[in-house]
Amino acid sequence: MASKGQKFSTYTDELKKEILEKYLNGISSRNLAKQYNIPAETIRMWKRKMIDHPELYLNQGLKKAQKMNLI
Repeated sequence: MASKGQKFSTYTDELKKEILEKYLNGISSRNLAKQYNIPAETIRMWKRKMIDHPELYLNQGLKKAQKMNLI
């Protein structure tokens, strides 16, 4: 659970795509985590969310008002 006042890191879609391409080409999540200073579990979570189940995350990151305009 997040602590009160905790800051979360945000990553650009370009960076995520670059890291996921390297991950899918055989570089381990641990090596990528060290290289980009990102937790390895975050990289594995991106893979699960964006590669394994893209249909579940079509509106990922959009605010509620933005989602309402898509309907």
